Amino acid sequence: MCLRHFWKKKGTAKPLNVSQYFKDHFDIESLYINMKNKNYRVSRATLYNTIELLLECNLVRKHQFGQNQAHYEKSYFDKQHDHVILSNGEVIEFCDPRIQTIKKTIEEVFDIEITKHSLYFYGNRKTTNN
Repeated sequence: MCLRHFWKKKGTAKPLNVSQYFKDHFDIESLYINMKNKNYRVSRATLYNTIELLLECNLVRKHQFGQNQAHYEKSYFDKQHDHVILSNGEVIEFCDPRIQTIKKTIEEVFDIEITKHSLYFYGNRKTTNN
């Protein structure tokens, strides 16, 4: 439903399949360059419209990793994970069951239901001196 409604609203004949052009985490500019390098004719406006659609349909998630430029990743629906963002731009995903334990404790203490969370750590790679 979401996809058909969006493309009718935009007046576009068919959606753009961008999933084959991005990796785990990406920004619009790198996606645009990647597609151009593979000789795919696409405008930035089309990419922004497509990302808007994918966000509305919960097929991608938007992240602001402390930079001006938003990053996106595929939604994994029930696969909760968190992020370590390194100063060189590298993003490391991790899943630690202790975070779920903390979440449950918070729910019990405050008598609430947590529906989602996001956790970001920022850091640098350690240098080794040999």
